[in-house]
Amino acid sequence: MHKEIKKYGIQNLVLTGIIIILSFLIFFFLLTPYYLNVYPILLVFIVLINMLSHSIMIKSYEKDRNKFLSSYIQVFALKFFGILIFVLIYLLVNKENIVSFVITLFILYLIYTIFEVYSFVHFIKRQDKKLAK
Repeated sequence: MHKEIKKYGIQNLVLTGIIIILSFLIFFFLLTPYYLNVYPILLVFIVLINMLSHSIMIKSYEKDRNKFLSSYIQVFALKFFGILIFVLIYLLVNKENIVSFVITLFILYLIYTIFEVYSFVHFIKRQDKKLAK
């Protein structure tokens, strides 16, 4: 497995562990009525979609930097439509608590996207330093 992808995976698991602990505390003590039974599935879905998108972006960047922007846009579109389909399926199956679902999804998406961008920017900086030597 690619070293950078493995490193991101480990960091992603640590972040997920922290989110699980914080979520438990928040839902258990503060927002108990808003807890969704689908939350664990939602968390796994977001983690997997971010792992996949990050892996594709790393490989794309290393393969051809000139075509990276188009690859990034394609990955973003696939991620967006994947999440949209997930929301639509949830809406069809369970019409209750849709606001809680969307807010929870948005918060998780935001956290993992910030983490993914931060990790990718550091990856690019390391790659550029290697090329400069």
